[in-house]
Amino acid sequence: MAQIQTSEDVKKSRSDLISPPPVTKPDKGPPKTTNREAAWVSQTITLTDGSTETVLINDQIEAGVTYVLPQVPRLVYGSGGGPILNLSLILNKAPAPSETNIQPLIEGGMLVIELQTGVDKAVLDSLALGSNRNYQRLFARKVVYSVSWSGGIRPEQLAQAEGQGTEARAALNIRLSREQTLEVLDALDQNPSRLRCSAQISYRIAIAAQTVHLSGSWAAIHRFLSRYQDAEGQLTEADLYRLIPQLAAEGIVLVEAEGGSTEAIAPETLARLFMRQSSVILQQAPSFSGAETVYTLRPEPHESFHLDYTEKVSGWGLKTVELGISFSQLLGGVLVHQNWDDYVHLVAQQPGNPAVTAPVARRVRAEQSRRAPGNNNLEVVASGNKITSVSLASKPNATASIAVRPYVKPQVETAVMLDDVYIAVGEKEPLRHLPVVVDINAPYWPDRIARLEHCWYAPEFTLVTPAADVATDSSPFHFSFERTGVTSSGKPALKGTIRFTLQPDKSSQTAEALSNNGIATASAVPVIRMVVFLTIPFVDESDGTVKQHAFSTTMSRSGEAVICEVELLNDWVRLAYGALSVAGFQSEKVGVQITYAFTAYVPVQKDDLVFTFGGKALYTPIVYSNEEREKRRGTSYLDATTMTYVQPGAELRYRALSAEEEQARAPGRRARFPKAIPLHAATTAATSVAVSTVRPHETIVTARPEVAVAVHEQLTLNASIAALVAQVEYGICTQVRRQAQELFFPCNLFGRFYQEVQNGTATSIGCQEALTLGQTRYRLYEEITEIQDPDYKVYRSLPQPGQFLVVPDQFCISRREKGQEDAYRPLIFLNALLDVDTPANNRVELRATLQPDFPEFKRAALLERLKAFDSAPSLHYLTDLAAESVTFNWALDPGMAANSQASVLDTEGPFISTYFGMDLASWQLMKKVLETPGLSGSVSFTLADESVFHSNLLLKLDRILGPWENGPLDTQAADGQVKITNCIDRAIEVSDLVRYAGSAVAERVPVEASIAAGGTYQVSTGSTGLLPVYSLPPGDPVAIEEVRSFVEEIYRNVVFINLLNFSNHQLLRLDVEARVQGVEGTYTGQLTEQARIFDIEIILPLTTYLERHTLEVRVTKLFSDRAAETSDWFLWELDQSGPVSLTKEILNL
Repeated sequence: MAQIQTSEDVKKSRSDLISPPPVTKPDKGPPKTTNREAAWVSQTITLTDGSTETVLINDQIEAGVTYVLPQVPRLVYGSGGGPILNLSLILNKAPAPSETNIQPLIEGGMLVIELQTGVDKAVLDSLALGSNRNYQRLFARKVVYSVSWSGGIRPEQLAQAEGQGTEARAALNIRLSREQTLEVLDALDQNPSRLRCSAQISYRIAIAAQTVHLSGSWAAIHRFLSRYQDAEGQLTEADLYRLIPQLAAEGIVLVEAEGGSTEAIAPETLARLFMRQSSVILQQAPSFSGAETVYTLRPEPHESFHLDYTEKVSGWGLKTVELGISFSQLLGGVLVHQNWDDYVHLVAQQPGNPAVTAPVARRVRAEQSRRAPGNNNLEVVASGNKITSVSLASKPNATASIAVRPYVKPQVETAVMLDDVYIAVGEKEPLRHLPVVVDINAPYWPDRIARLEHCWYAPEFTLVTPAADVATDSSPFHFSFERTGVTSSGKPALKGTIRFTLQPDKSSQTAEALSNNGIATASAVPVIRMVVFLTIPFVDESDGTVKQHAFSTTMSRSGEAVICEVELLNDWVRLAYGALSVAGFQSEKVGVQITYAFTAYVPVQKDDLVFTFGGKALYTPIVYSNEEREKRRGTSYLDATTMTYVQPGAELRYRALSAEEEQARAPGRRARFPKAIPLHAATTAATSVAVSTVRPHETIVTARPEVAVAVHEQLTLNASIAALVAQVEYGICTQVRRQAQELFFPCNLFGRFYQEVQNGTATSIGCQEALTLGQTRYRLYEEITEIQDPDYKVYRSLPQPGQFLVVPDQFCISRREKGQEDAYRPLIFLNALLDVDTPANNRVELRATLQPDFPEFKRAALLERLKAFDSAPSLHYLTDLAAESVTFNWALDPGMAANSQASVLDTEGPFISTYFGMDLASWQLMKKVLETPGLSGSVSFTLADESVFHSNLLLKLDRILGPWENGPLDTQAADGQVKITNCIDRAIEVSDLVRYAGSAVAERVPVEASIAAGGTYQVSTGSTGLLPVYSLPPGDPVAIEEVRSFVEEIYRNVVFINLLNFSNHQLLRLDVEARVQGVEGTYTGQLTEQARIFDIEIILPLTTYLERHTLEVRVTKLFSDRAAETSDWFLWELDQSGPVSLTKEILNL
């Protein structure tokens, strides 16, 4: 079929590709450079293998160092020797069986390639031969790769990607038209193409000391800066660092440098020079220790007063060099010795919907992790001396508080127990003073240690009503607003604040129960997390329905009381005033949602534990005494005293051969003896078992028994976990309580607590009909288009000031947080559901926790930029919101029989939990996909205003991020040095240490180092609090075992049986060595005439267990009449051959 013959169909359909010409040489001529003349020169070298390569060298960047670049951008090759390239040909329909030429069906394509600008070590070694120069790869601060097409009226850019570091690897995803797709195929076969790739490389150079002169009118500078003052007439240091380069860009400040070029002067250098003279128009405002530095403008100076300042500066600047190559040179011949089907794939447009191509992603509805009512089973992870729920194990921080989101829909559950259960046993886990919750709805609970001597209860929060004589500024309730301007619609722009107070106490049910039972000592449970939302009802203009919007609050405490404040903007101020102060204003009242969490012990029934990850063992039980035999009655076991495998209703008995029987089996004799058979009557014995065919002249031979021994392993818990389970009584988990209150203070009774602020003075307004508003257009967020970044989009909240929504471009696999037991380990879990009776039914489960691809230094930079919009910006993520719906799509291979689930992880932080369950064949496909190109998907969040936000999902083993809070680098400053430590298992490219101020970098310390896994690097600087700017360069595809993921280990015992008659061979003892193929470690044991059975416990990583179960065995024979002899290693297939039966044939006796 055409779909099978992909490469041949494409190649045969283009007659000019049959006889490929030799590879063309790269473009001649020097690369394009900017800001530096004749800096890079080409040089052709001969490598140690005799081949030649042309490179670019530059010895003018840094004294004593010659930097090397390739002459053109290079295609990256994987560890298997093939290029990292994937071409999908999009067909307008699936080819029919009779269609052998697919070229007419091609509608377009998608090309994924990975490029780099680093040279190989062999190049550096060849350059260094016979030379005293120090040749090094160039550390590129940024490389912008572009693919362009010159086949149209004007050149068209098709794709762009960025890299950084000494290799600066980056992946380009290029969407192609039909014509462009055909030219990619041409290029692969070394024919001319109008597609071209370029790489613009920015790198740092040292700037010799030069004189810089600043000049300009102080009055003009003053007028420019005055436009950016806040309402209090202040400018922050961040504002100034952002605005000073603009002064130069707009020509208000003239910057002149010795030699005429000012391009290399860094913005932060320019800002520092200006600030040294700025006291003419700026004065620093008083501030508290640790607060941000702010300035105010002095009176505007006279027009004749000018800035005139000269200083000699030195430092560093950026230069660029551009490399280019045509696609025929880049791709020509790269698949000549490769299997095209591994690189070129067909996808067909779906009938009736050309926008959709196969494979089709599977759509899954997200649900929050919570124990279902009535389901007592708890899926757990066994690790060390701990047993935790799967939900808790998948969290980046096991001690982090849960995420508490508003519930915009009616809730029936006021008390919820989450499945973040931690079961601690052993002496290292002391008991804690916490409640023991048996009934989640009970009015109180006993203490775990003190029992009924001390009890705990869940507090109930009530709203505090202001007293008639209380001052407005200290009132438990207060509503205020001020006019801040005019909106785009012409209405007054308003900013309002609502304050209300909650008081905790016992509920009436709790107070009554404690009194009836004579309990005097009871305390409110210690709250570990509390969130309060204010819900304001309104009529949505778009459909006329009554809806509610939940506003987050900031909380503070005054004694036990909780003081909550919420800020609102524009129409929401009017909506809140009407609903709070006027009876019947809306059909629903303003609501207060109170959600809090606390930690408690809960009883755990051993039978409810489902060991999803860890603890699994496949054992053949062995008994050595009558007592053990009685305990095993009615089950299957191997009796070491009688060498009998016992099953309910059947037995399988082993025995050694006599001298006569061995003689009868000698070569040349054809006599046969009864094989091991089940004895249903269990009254007679079976004779010899496991006669093997061996090849004695090979180093490792394969032993194959003539009979399949019917000895079945039993799935159980390994001994160490079973011992822990025996101690289990309680687990610790999170309990969540929800309460709802109505907030209503009519203006005719509480009018003096409703105030308007004018010129800093608050005046009570009482009841004002003009301020009320019952309906509005429901819009939650508006994109800030001034901030553009390929990694995220940012939106401002329209109802609430200071809140900004970040929508990351993609989520990737996360790591365990710093300070945790498994810190920095990737949050990937691989486990199996085993069926020992029918191994074909075995299932593999893959779980992963994802985080935004949005590193901490970018978050810090964004927060600084957002200070131009609000003085105290707060970042929120889609996972923080109460979305109406969350849906997931995964691009699963059509041949992959996998079911998929995904959900927002119920913890603090923007995390997504994913799950895939599959058979073994699908796991093999999934394993390859995770290595390269990665499993792609998307998530869509639909909010209450019907807005929809999308992010991509990527499960790829060389794109593992985090940890989210602190990142993969640890920085420690001391004695004028900053020590940077790479805490993860792969190299990291670090370009700088920075401090941001506004949209500018206030301080930058160059690093430009690649820090190896676990390595350190020191930088000289007296500054503290600097953030590392880094990147994770793409690497070769890696297997799941290579990234420190959580791969389940399967325990199993291997039984060895002596079927030799020692006296026939003058044997004293057999010393056995065994090892599992592909797994480190050797096991030993001994067999004698009396001790004929022993077993060893082996531990197999799941990836090994799923793929092979081969044991390598070697036996040393100790004789009474001659020296010891050691056999060759022989192979024993554990799944097919039963216990390792040692016979004369196997041991060559």
